[in-house]
Amino acid sequence: MRQLAVRLLLLSCFSIYTTQGSGALTPSAAFAGDASLISSLFAANDASYSGGRGLITLEGVSGMFLNPTSGTLSQGEFTGQYCAARLDAKDGIEVQHTPMVAYGVTDWLEIGAFGSISERANQDIAAGGPLLRVRVLKEGSWWPEFSVGGLLREGNKKFTRRTLFVAASKGVQLTNDGFFRTFRLHGGFRQLWQDPRVNVRDATVGYIGGELQLPQYLYVVGEVSNKGEIFPRTPFAVGIQMRRPSGFGLTLGAVQSGDERSISFYAGIGIYLSLGLFGVPTESETPHIARAGAAQPVWRPDRPSS
Repeated sequence: MRQLAVRLLLLSCFSIYTTQGSGALTPSAAFAGDASLISSLFAANDASYSGGRGLITLEGVSGMFLNPTSGTLSQGEFTGQYCAARLDAKDGIEVQHTPMVAYGVTDWLEIGAFGSISERANQDIAAGGPLLRVRVLKEGSWWPEFSVGGLLREGNKKFTRRTLFVAASKGVQLTNDGFFRTFRLHGGFRQLWQDPRVNVRDATVGYIGGELQLPQYLYVVGEVSNKGEIFPRTPFAVGIQMRRPSGFGLTLGAVQSGDERSISFYAGIGIYLSLGLFGVPTESETPHIARAGAAQPVWRPDRPSS
């Protein structure tokens, strides 16, 4: 019996330490995935990295059309963006303007400011404040990109809103030069606090969306949220985003933010600059036009992460 036990033990050890060339998993390989995952926490970008970033949303932070995404600006990157939406609200037609500026302090920390101005038939109202997004986890071979953030919008009591959000995304490459290039799945939730005198005091909104990359840096983007206790209708949006690597972005879409009587028209525009205000040389400071594999500007064509 003792000899049998020894033989079984030796056999199991031999099986575990089979060479990698034979196609089996070695102990070092078994822990390599965990090590890579840990190294992706608050990690810097490399030249081939592409995260789940979009263009400006009605909320004031970059993302799809209504909800934020998980990607952050690379270190030294600056963006200025603006969007407008013609909303068929219950009190009549209103036009909402949303400007935003943001800067990448590091590859995983983004800070900025935004504002919201609503032109209404009886009065114009406005509010604004800071925004922050932290990319906790950089996307890897099997794990998604994961970020947390917040927005503080203070001003007119009808517009006052404090938001915390969690966002995640995972992208896959479909073809290198076909009509459908990449697909990225987005998801997350927002926790909202508002002025209870005029709005629902607080609510949690979950959302899911996706983007399909086409040639010429075009992306078809769609999303949907739950109504929660804050919206009378299910929020959703669909449209096109163009993200030129030269530093120009344009977005057009149809949105239902949850409060409108019908689908509304949405348009946005933005620019990108590389500033490097803190003087720390990184790969992201290399001109993007000079090399196609550079760390991406705000609206770059998606590439599989390394």
